[in-house]
Amino acid sequence: MNLNPAQVSFISFEPKTKNYETIMILQIAQRLMIKIMIAS
Repeated sequence: MNLNPAQVSFISFEPKTKNYETIMILQIAQRLMIKIMIAS
């Protein structure tokens, strides 16, 4: 499981989240937001 710094900081931002599915959803949402920000 490779984590880049952005993902690590994003996970540590949700320390109470033990649900890995929720973490994955948050990571996907973060990536989509970054892509949208870059595209706009």
